[in-house]
Amino acid sequence: DAPNVIAAGASASFRVVYRGFGTGLRTTTVTIASDDADEGTYNFDVQATAAAVQIVDNRDADFAKTGLSPATGYGFQSDVHFAPAGTGSSTAVWTFGDLTPGQTYQVSATWVRHPNRAANAPFTVFDKKTLVFTTSVNQKVTPADFTDLSTPWAILGNVTVTGTTLSVELSNAADGFILADAVRLDPVVMTPEIEIRGNGVAIPAGDVSPAASDHTDFGISAAAVRTFTIHNFGGTVLNISAVTAVGGDAGDFAVTNVPAAVAPGMSADFTVTFTASANSLRTTTIVVDSDDADEGQYSFAVRATGTDSVIIDNDDPGFTSTGFSGQSGYGFGSDVRFASSGTGGSTAVWTFGGLTPGSYQVFATWAAHPNRATDAPYSVFDAASLLNTIDVSQRTAPNDMAEAGTNWELLGTFSVSSNSLVVQLSNNADGYVLADAVAVRPAPTPPQPLGNLLDNLFSDPDFSTDN
Repeated sequence: DAPNVIAAGASASFRVVYRGFGTGLRTTTVTIASDDADEGTYNFDVQATAAAVQIVDNRDADFAKTGLSPATGYGFQSDVHFAPAGTGSSTAVWTFGDLTPGQTYQVSATWVRHPNRAANAPFTVFDKKTLVFTTSVNQKVTPADFTDLSTPWAILGNVTVTGTTLSVELSNAADGFILADAVRLDPVVMTPEIEIRGNGVAIPAGDVSPAASDHTDFGISAAAVRTFTIHNFGGTVLNISAVTAVGGDAGDFAVTNVPAAVAPGMSADFTVTFTASANSLRTTTIVVDSDDADEGQYSFAVRATGTDSVIIDNDDPGFTSTGFSGQSGYGFGSDVRFASSGTGGSTAVWTFGGLTPGSYQVFATWAAHPNRATDAPYSVFDAASLLNTIDVSQRTAPNDMAEAGTNWELLGTFSVSSNSLVVQLSNNADGYVLADAVAVRPAPTPPQPLGNLLDNLFSDPDFSTDN
């Protein structure tokens, strides 16, 4: 929530959130960088005392195993145990004692990623001998929820214990090798703690800079859907009272599937659907109202660029190519694909599905260059039926339409009887062919001829003419 600018004579606030990872006294230095003449770098120290954290490693006495083999040289404290995929007969168990009945603990695990690991390694948590929950994790990727003791950890979930012991079990009922390393328990502060993520990336509260990486920038589209995830890292239920789009072009952004509550250590999704009302930049702020103590209104900005066209770029779903090479730094979306002159063996294909049968305009864009083909052949199909092939000169820039910050060339207007329109570009040409983006939009309705209008008018019994 740090401000970017503070007006003369004004003030602004920011928050430092301590999550309680680690053991004992925890300290750090907060640094504020600004253009102040004599205090351009302003430092101050903060500290907190963490509740006791328990970690059981695979070398400890409270770790037990059946059917797992050891390995050294990597992992927490440089050792791990592993087992190949199986039916669940190979197990690793971490047992924690001396717990406080009624206390909520956050359960986390660490592992070392590898392509041969399971994508669904099953961790099961028991309160004494009662199964509390089972969750599957992808051990092909590195844990990414937090880092402590120079180790990355993944949060498995929260559990409120009724006794003084808790155990965590990992089995090989999975689709690849499982890795048993260290598991930890962190006492949880007994309040809700909200965090919102898009595309798995944390979105800071108060964020005003939409980005594609966290799905707050919806891109260029007539319509788009994004899913955001509300995490509760606290120890009590997080109650959600509302999620709304506020200000700007709020009418273009519809919020649905809002959860009423999120259990401790759990997460829930909501959906934002963008529907363009204009061919321009559209913005609003998403506000999540909850009973979080210090982030009761968690807001972040979103944006999208409206267009009547459906655009498929050369790196989007719906695009495929054979024999084309990639290049970045120019073109729509700052990347293109290209192929040298040939006999047609190299092809690029854009597939537009889910269309309503009707008439559509098809546009293409490219970056002009003297080495391009003068007869780059674009073929348009109604599903698998060829409608027409259009040769264009890619030595000259497109100039029929300007949209989404790009100039486009009209390939033609085509009637589609199926729900799929396919555009194919081949290298059967006299120079390099460039595959960039293709756009499809409903064809405008042609004006009715004046004669037809008069015929319709005079055929109406409510109208008559005098000679």
